[in-house]
Amino acid sequence: EVVAIDHGPGIPDLDRALSDGYSTAGSSGTGLGAMSRLASAFDIYTSVGSGTVLVARLARPAPAARVRHFEVGVVRVPKHGEAACGDDWGITVDEGGRAIVAVADGLGHGQSAADASRRACAAGISGKY
Repeated sequence: EVVAIDHGPGIPDLDRALSDGYSTAGSSGTGLGAMSRLASAFDIYTSVGSGTVLVARLARPAPAARVRHFEVGVVRVPKHGEAACGDDWGITVDEGGRAIVAVADGLGHGQSAADASRRACAAGISGKY
């Protein structure tokens, strides 16, 4: 699995960047398109002027006897200059395969926001509001 996060210029035309032959660096322009075709899971988010986040996973198919209902992935990054991220998440799955997912964006930044979002997620997944 590859997770790439940058604070670059972003990709102004993502559809064009994913098509073969387009390059901003003078290369053959097949990188992103090839990654999206070869990966078993591929996702990309870009914001012009802010950067890009990309996830590509290469995996063998799961054996037929193993059934997955869903997959969860999370990236949490603290604000520049802070040691703690003010965002949190939690998930619990019951015996029937149903999930409760909680996502919290703590107000502000740093440890106080991290504590608040952690508590909110713990309450959300326990069903104790």
